[in-house]
Parts: sequence; C-alpha cells; structure tokens
Amino acid sequence: MKTSNALATALLVALTVSGWDVSKRCEDLPDLCFLSFIWCDEKDLGHCSLPPEVYPKSIRSDAQVPIVLSDTNYTIKWLAKQKSDEPVTFTWVIRNVTWETNVTGTEFGFNANDIIYSFPTEQHPNVSPADAWFQASGSPENWFIIARANKPRDANGIVESDYSQQFMVQSSGLKDYFRTQRQIEYNKWKLPVGLSVGLGVPFLLAVTALVTWLICKRTMKKSEDKPVEMNPQ
Repeated sequence: MKTSNALATALLVALTVSGWDVSKRCEDLPDLCFLSFIWCDEKDLGHCSLPPEVYPKSIRSDAQVPIVLSDTNYTIKWLAKQKSDEPVTFTWVIRNVTWETNVTGTEFGFNANDIIYSFPTEQHPNVSPADAWFQASGSPENWFIIARANKPRDANGIVESDYSQQFMVQSSGLKDYFRTQRQIEYNKWKLPVGLSVGLGVPFLLAVTALVTWLICKRTMKKSEDKPVEMNPQ
C-alpha cells in the first residue's frame, strides 16, 4: 500500500483543516476501521489533518509523508463494528519488516522506540534494533494494519483488514525543528546556515538517521562485549 502523490500534496498544502470527520471513512467498511493515522480523506483530498506531535515532511523531499517522533507515545484507535472484545492483530509494517501483536479492545499505545528496541524478534531473528531503525527512519513505507486475529482467510488467502496511511519515524531530537517547519510557509523558510528546505531537510534527516543507527550499533556492541560473571561450582 503506497500513498499517492495527490494525497501527499494535499496533506502538505492543507496541514490542518477542521471539520473533517474521519469516522465517515468507516461507512463502507464491514468491521475494523482506523480512526487514527489517517491523514487525509481519500475521497476529498482537501480534507487533511495532522494530530499533535505529527509533522509534515519537506514539500520538496521525495518522501511526501508525515513524520512521527521516535520516543513519543501515540494512541492508535479504530472502530470495531462487530464484537469489540474479540482480539485484533495489530501490525506495523516497516518496509520489508513487520512487527505484530494481538490486542483486545479498540486502541493500541504505539511508541516506535519501544518496538524498535524489541528486535530481533522470533519472526525476524536477523533484524537488529539498528536495522529496524534504519528502515523506519529511511523509508516512507511505514503503515499499520489491523485484522481479526482469529478470522479465517477467504478463498484467495486474504483476511479482511484495514490499513493506516503512510508515515516515517524520526528522532525526537528534531522536535523543535519540525515544530518550526510546521508553522511557517515552506517556500520561504530557510535553514540558519542558508540551505533551502529542498536541500536542508533531506540532508538533516539523513544525518540524524545515520547517527542514530551508529548509536544503536555501538549500544549493541557494548552489550555483546560485556563480560559474563559465572558463579564457581
């Protein structure tokens, strides 16, 4: 699932627009329906909204999707038209890696760092926290999926599900930067060093992603090199 260029452009131009009821998208869905991490109304791209602590990407970047912060807690909510007490499988797709858990209820507390540092997992034993971070921060191919945990697949092997819209994860150290970017006009904003948004934002994000990846790798190496004390028999 990929966000269209038209939807991305509408998101970056509209930023926050009041009066859009996200629950209306659920009218055509038989059961589960995301109420969070749906940035724009796909039927009317003039209606877009970014919640607190979610930030637009540079309008000249190749990845025209919103940014969520790595250590911020987000509550992901959905509507369950059928039995709300039946378990739901909540999946975070991180490019070509997935993380999932079963949830009872209609919401999930999402913290990107908590999940990233849970790698390697049984499903992905060869993916380190550094690898997961690099995927989440370097690619716009992040989204959520919800599906009934115990519902059988149909004849085509498909389970009925709903998808959020796409996003990227970035370090919370850039929060002030993103807040400034969100409040001003993109075509006039310049970095203090004189770089334009088109060059400055992708460069800053790339450097931040690389530094965070290196920190993850260093943390893992220190953990592996730590001597193990053994009690004498």
